[in-house]
Amino acid sequence: MSKFYIRAREARENDVLCFGNPKREIRVERVSHNSSGRIGIHANSDTWTAYFNPNDRVRIKARAY
Repeated sequence: MSKFYIRAREARENDVLCFGNPKREIRVERVSHNSSGRIGIHANSDTWTAYFNPNDRVRIKARAY
């Protein structure tokens, strides 16, 4: 499966984010926005959260459609 980059603002539920370590693949469960305009990506029953600027690039393995 190919991996490619998208803007953080384009992340959707069920996208699979990937990092340098293959064990760190995260299936997005929820996407939020905070008052400062940052995008929150949540996974693992909200035990994993990362915040990105809307134009930051994130690497994904699978795209939810």
